[in-house]
Amino acid sequence: MNNKAFPKSTKVKQFVILSMVALSFTLLFSSCSSNKKATVGAGLDKSKKVELPANFPTDFPKPSSGKLLEAHQDMDSESNVVYYATWEVTSSSQSIINSYQQKFKANNWQISKVTSGGVPEITFRRSGAPSNSHLAVVDSNGKRLLQVIVY
Repeated sequence: MNNKAFPKSTKVKQFVILSMVALSFTLLFSSCSSNKKATVGAGLDKSKKVELPANFPTDFPKPSSGKLLEAHQDMDSESNVVYYATWEVTSSSQSIINSYQQKFKANNWQISKVTSGGVPEITFRRSGAPSNSHLAVVDSNGKRLLQVIVY
């Protein structure tokens, strides 16, 4: 299959979905082995405190209540820094989506897509960002996860 045939936004969406599936499996397998500490993902090791990367965008609104499970930064195919973070949250999916829509609008960020059915998500662009960012709310193993990919 020719990857150039897919627009960048499709590649990012595919990555988001694959990341969600991978995290779901990680949570599933870590909960099945109650006598062992999880070794996949620092956020799953209860003895380690997870922190956002030092350069995580300070203007991104973090959830008012929630536990940071995983966070890291990477480079995309065009050498742009990309930040990934997953929080465990307790609010309803719809209230999270509504809250972030308001926060993004207040920061004058461009919202290009909001999906409420299936996996609730928002595609947005921060001021001056090189590409669209994504936020999704995923229910997995009885936990509600807020996952973000921020440029």
